[in-house]
Amino acid sequence: MRKLTEEGLERLYGDNAYNPEVQERKERELKIIHQMGFDVYFLIVADLCRYAKSRNIWWNVRGSGAGSLVAYCTGITGIDPLKNNLIFERFLNPARVSMPDFDLDFPDDQREEMIRYTVQKYGDDQVAQIATMNRMKARAAIRDVGRAKGIQLSQVDRIAKLIPAIPGKPATIQDVLTEGHEFYNPELVELVKKDQVIQDLVETSMKLEGVARNSGVHAAAVIVADRELTHYTPLMRASKGSITNAVTQYEFPILESIGLLKVDFLGLSTLTVMREAGRLIKERHGIEYALANIPFEGEEATEAFKLLSSGEVSGVFQVEGQGMRRVLTEMRPSAFEHIIATISLYRPGPMEYIPQFIRRMHGEEEVEFKHPKLESILRETYGILVYQEQIIQVLSQLAGYSPGEADLVRRAVSKKKASDIEKHKKGFVEGCKKNGIPEAAAVAIYGDIEFFARYGFNKSHAADYAVICVQTAYLKAHYPVEYMAALLLVERDKTEKVTNFIHECRRMGIEVLPPDVNYSGLDFEIQERPADAPVLAHRDPLLGYDFPVPPGSAIRFGMAATKNVGEAPVEVILKARAEGGPFTSLEDFCDRVDLRQVGKRPLECLIKVGAFDRFGRRSQLLAVLDQMVEKSSQVHNDRASGQLSMFDLLGAGGAQVTAIPLPDIEEVKGKEKLQWEKELLGVYANSHPLQQMSIDWQRVATCSCGELDERYDGKGVALAGMITNVRTINTKKGDQMAFLQIEDMQGQCEVVVFPRTYAEVKEKLIPDQVYLFKGKAQTREGQTSLLLDTLQTYVELPKDVGEETQLQRPLLPPLPTFNGLALADEETEYDAGQSESSDEGDEFSVAALAGPADEREDEGEDAGDDEAVLTPAAVAEPAMVAAQALAPAPTHPKSANGHAYAIDDINAAFDLAATEQDDSSPDPSYTPASFAQPAPRLERLASPNKPSAAGEQSNTSDTPSAKMHTAPQPEASPPAEEPKPTGEHRGPGNGHRNGKGSPHHGRELRITFRRSGDLERDKFRLKGIYDRLCDPRGRDRFFIRLEYNGQAHELAFPNDHCTITERLLQELQKHFRVDVAVKGQE
Repeated sequence: MRKLTEEGLERLYGDNAYNPEVQERKERELKIIHQMGFDVYFLIVADLCRYAKSRNIWWNVRGSGAGSLVAYCTGITGIDPLKNNLIFERFLNPARVSMPDFDLDFPDDQREEMIRYTVQKYGDDQVAQIATMNRMKARAAIRDVGRAKGIQLSQVDRIAKLIPAIPGKPATIQDVLTEGHEFYNPELVELVKKDQVIQDLVETSMKLEGVARNSGVHAAAVIVADRELTHYTPLMRASKGSITNAVTQYEFPILESIGLLKVDFLGLSTLTVMREAGRLIKERHGIEYALANIPFEGEEATEAFKLLSSGEVSGVFQVEGQGMRRVLTEMRPSAFEHIIATISLYRPGPMEYIPQFIRRMHGEEEVEFKHPKLESILRETYGILVYQEQIIQVLSQLAGYSPGEADLVRRAVSKKKASDIEKHKKGFVEGCKKNGIPEAAAVAIYGDIEFFARYGFNKSHAADYAVICVQTAYLKAHYPVEYMAALLLVERDKTEKVTNFIHECRRMGIEVLPPDVNYSGLDFEIQERPADAPVLAHRDPLLGYDFPVPPGSAIRFGMAATKNVGEAPVEVILKARAEGGPFTSLEDFCDRVDLRQVGKRPLECLIKVGAFDRFGRRSQLLAVLDQMVEKSSQVHNDRASGQLSMFDLLGAGGAQVTAIPLPDIEEVKGKEKLQWEKELLGVYANSHPLQQMSIDWQRVATCSCGELDERYDGKGVALAGMITNVRTINTKKGDQMAFLQIEDMQGQCEVVVFPRTYAEVKEKLIPDQVYLFKGKAQTREGQTSLLLDTLQTYVELPKDVGEETQLQRPLLPPLPTFNGLALADEETEYDAGQSESSDEGDEFSVAALAGPADEREDEGEDAGDDEAVLTPAAVAEPAMVAAQALAPAPTHPKSANGHAYAIDDINAAFDLAATEQDDSSPDPSYTPASFAQPAPRLERLASPNKPSAAGEQSNTSDTPSAKMHTAPQPEASPPAEEPKPTGEHRGPGNGHRNGKGSPHHGRELRITFRRSGDLERDKFRLKGIYDRLCDPRGRDRFFIRLEYNGQAHELAFPNDHCTITERLLQELQKHFRVDVAVKGQE
């Protein structure tokens, strides 16, 4: 032990190793360890860490062990206890005889390897896992006895439910029968007095309470003994899930009492993520990282602290919660010590000191000490007691206690026993007086000790976790693609986490691609997309940190992630792809991959999640699935048997798969595709159903499901989400109520529906449907749920010009939009056709709204023409409230009006313009019936270089504002006239809140928008321009001229008006990079 310690001391401290202070600490620790007989224990743990390092198994030591200099020098821990002011006596106290306890964290997929090494090294007769006994609690005893005595089940269940079952606060039968106890239940007492059967049931059950019912195996603890364990404890055969050959029959408290030592082998998935991220970084950048060389302090970690300060900490260890994010953004940490303090303060009790800590940290409040001698102890926490180690230092330095005695005082005070608190208070005050500290100051200091002794956190433990926190932030800040890929890879079985990480990737500008038979591997993989590939993920402009994401970076779903597929079928596909390259056709795939080894079921699931989309529609591929398997099997059987076909005789090579014609059938609905993805991948690979709906959820919901926490307790909340599960129960009165699990794009939460509300809405509670849930938030035992008041299948958006929405605004800034794209702020036109198009007539079908984009595209030519029409509904009256449905709504007399301009119409302008570049003669006669009557809100003006479809000549010498419509109204309806600038005009475009018009000033803003060739990007830019022009609305007209490949089209917005200002013009030029021109005078 001494040899290893001194070698490590010289290696880690260099010349400072012989500093008297360092040498004193070393000798003191070695002496205490030897006197207490724990040298061998330290050596065993050091050996485990040495083995882990040799096998590239990452590990971390949590708990007070980080306070040991000997542990640091022997390679057990990785944090300097002297630099971080950690106290050894908090770990091993000669005044308190207790066993040392190193809790070792390993990657969760390598924990078993470490235990097996321990068995191999120290002998299977000296190493065993520890048993745990599951004891019978009150309710279980009642039910078991009732079953044995043959008492009616309903009666037994009634008695059992009279006993409270509160997690962490068990109640005994005696508690329930004792008058004055908090769990006293007079109803049960009355039943016991009246009914002899119940009395016998209860009395027998009381005798069985606490009896061991069955045994289990401790999740992490392993005993390592100096000789055969049979000398110390009875053993039993290990169960199927155990790693060691035997399991102790004694539980740990008994084993500890006879002097046996345990080692905790804990699994920590974050270490797995860090290891996988390190592997990917080495493969892609040639840089090798390990726990020892990932920075966590100093200048090298600057970007990590910037990331933590931004609050963009999804996937960062220990700080992912909304509350912790808020603390980080307010604190703006810049040093390792700040993270230690954050982890320690963010817990019940000290949490109330966080605002004061932040104010003092940033110099907004003066740092005060109750006595000058406290300055050296509390300087790093700005005069606030935060750590248990600080309490030990205060007791020892101010009142003369030894560190060991001080730790005993701390433990005694933390138990809140009044007699001990008063006894130690007198001793502390007397000790302070001897050191020249006034009694009043000593009493005040002891008051702080009394409070923080209950809640103060172990600084050694916080420092361990702070290291991992900063290191994960470093990896995410410098290698975002690799880190996010590692997160998805490690957490792939946790649906909610995968959903959140996919959302985070898209916000960061990292594309997440669905499975593809030509590109996917087994699991998530990083891929580089071609430079000319369309951009699918746009970086969220609200992102708080500028992640260095290389252009074209993408993460691809693995095929083995698909349910019912597994690794074996995927390996067959990957082997064929490695030998012959990407598959060029469906026939090529069936020819080269032996589908006998893949199987029909895995193939069907891969088709459903889109892995074969390059070869045809999913409906077509499913229709020929049997042919694929049959022809592939036939060819591979022939090759195996050496059978020749007539093509072989003609020199055409071996047997080959003949053509597989795809039937001409419609594609499945977009809603069904999403359901397949959710069922087979666990997540929506392309987009969430909420994303398919053209609603700005930020204006509708108070917060996201993932944000719902204790901050909203007792407040009215609106949540938009999709029901994933409905669980009903009966209350004591026999009424039905329900618990709903709902999800949105950021996570999941619970909605509680009490009996009265449930009776009103139970017919509407359909899984996989989207609703707006309104009610009051309630936090119990750390979990926040929504108590439902109303359930809506529509959304009301106030559209009064110039007024803010009347819905409750979020308590925090709005969450960034999905995939970096702002959600369309548009309204749905109700007509008879909508209710007919709903999925199987379902009253609450989301598909009938505007459906997934791919669903609309797949509904034939008519649907495509609908999207190309540029004549949405007429202007609404200002006071109209537009209803945007989550499900089909009844036709309303005013439903043809009252709708704001929709981004789909802008998209349609692009689509139509793109079509006309190849088609010089568009059909001038087509106008859908549903849009025939209302006046157009958007006119697409003819290109100045082309004649109009109506046959009129375009005057190329005039300005491009000449109105020559390429899509006139049918003859039955007179052509729509441009709204006249008179006081009678009552559309919102006049910019008057009361709806009364005023003469138009005649100013015009003309914008020249040069298309990039990337359709999606151009749509995104154009929507941003339109939104900016309409906010605020005014009385100036605007036109947008689209230019591309020598062609030009101009969009006019007769019923939308802007306010031309110098600031608007500068924003358009600098931010959107467009040319602007203003005509007319103010």
